Amino acid sequence: MSLETTLQQIYDLPLSNAIRENVNTFPLLESFHVVAISIVFGTIMLVDLRLLGVAAHRSSAHRLSNELLPYTWGAFVVAVITGAGLFISNAVSYVGNTQFLLKMAAVALAGLNMAWFHSTTYRRIDQWDEDMPPPAAARLAGLVSLVTWTVVIFLGRWIGFTLETVFWYHAGGTKSRNGADGVTSGSAASGGGAPASDCDARSGLIRTAVILGDAAGHRI
Repeated sequence: MSLETTLQQIYDLPLSNAIRENVNTFPLLESFHVVAISIVFGTIMLVDLRLLGVAAHRSSAHRLSNELLPYTWGAFVVAVITGAGLFISNAVSYVGNTQFLLKMAAVALAGLNMAWFHSTTYRRIDQWDEDMPPPAAARLAGLVSLVTWTVVIFLGRWIGFTLETVFWYHAGGTKSRNGADGVTSGSAASGGGAPASDCDARSGLIRTAVILGDAAGHRI
C-alpha cells in the first residue's frame, strides 16, 4: 500500500469528514492546539533559560524542572491529540507541505536533544544543580531546546498561510463536503435536470478558499 493511498484513507475517515464538515470543530481543535503548544513552549523556556544561566526565583534547576514537568507533559499530550485531529482532516495536503514537515523535524530534534540531556548531563545534576552558570553541556542543551521550540512556533504559524484547502458553502449556511468531493445542489439532487453549475448559481453557493493550519491565522 502506497503512502498516497494511506493518506487518502485517513482523509476519508468518518472522523476526518466530521472535522472538515463541522464549522466549529476545526477552529476549536486549532485553538486548543495553539494554547497547548504555548504552555509547552512557556514551561520549557523557563527551564531552558535556567540552563543558560538566567537567574530564576528558584535557583535549583532540578526543582524548577520537576515543578514544571507535569504541566509540560500534560500540555504536550493535548497538543498531540489536537494536532492529530488537524492532520487527519487534510492529511494529503499536510504531508505535501514543506513547513509542516520542517515542523515535525524540529519537534523530533527537540525530543532527541531532551533525551541526550537527560541521559548525560542531567544524571549529574546534583553536582551542578545550583551553579551559576551551569556547565557547558547544560547550556548547550538549553540553547538547542530554546531554538528548536522557537522554530516549531514559527513553522506552525507559517503552515497557517501555506496550507490551502477549498470548502464550499451554501448561502443558507449549510456546509458541504470538501471541495475535492464535489457539491450537488438541491435542484440537481431533486432531479430537476438543470446543469450542476446553473443550480449552484441559483442556490448561491459561495466558493471560499480557507487556509488551514495548526496555528491561528486563516486568510480568504
